[in-house]
Amino acid sequence: MLQKIHQYLQEQLQCTADEIASFDSSSVYVAMEIAMYAHRDQARFNGENHFGYVHRILQRYRDLVGIVEDDYFCLDVDLLVDECNVPYEGMQELCLLQDVVAQTDVTMDDVQQVFDQLGLKSFFLVHIKPALEMLSQARLDETFYVANLAQSQQASIVKFLSYADEFDVRKQMPDADAQRARMQDCVAYCRFLDDKWGFLQNVKKYFQLKGNN
Repeated sequence: MLQKIHQYLQEQLQCTADEIASFDSSSVYVAMEIAMYAHRDQARFNGENHFGYVHRILQRYRDLVGIVEDDYFCLDVDLLVDECNVPYEGMQELCLLQDVVAQTDVTMDDVQQVFDQLGLKSFFLVHIKPALEMLSQARLDETFYVANLAQSQQASIVKFLSYADEFDVRKQMPDADAQRARMQDCVAYCRFLDDKWGFLQNVKKYFQLKGNN
């Protein structure tokens, strides 16, 4: 699987094998590689490339907690996680991988194998796989699906951000009863997940405390 991913990215990005391999030391970039490959040529309900969507969810998470790429000191992880109860480890990876197993031909075993090959198996097993399994469950009954994944703080915040994003996307589409009904569902699911874990309140607390330090 890793070889297929590297070959695909070399062709798409016009990069050398060494340039692609240089990303393999970062779990976030590994997740990005997998998502780019898995969602190749896959579109969402509005015609958007699916990888563009999950990458935007990654950016939403980064914006939410104040992650600035290439700024090592932008985040106080201890304050965020221990004092404000907002998840961090594995979160960026989950934003990118959230639909890979459920909506593509890439399996959980494939994803685990890639992380294993790159010496990241323990990180995957502890910080990614449990929440990814919940995100990857069948969604025939969406209300039951959301209630079930709400048991996982990591899975909950990924779906919270995803529903918020879907609301924003549908808001820009032609007005129709179906669109309005779906937007109402997105709002309801966001409220349910935020009521469960208090993400918005906890993030607000984080920035207040961080600003006072």
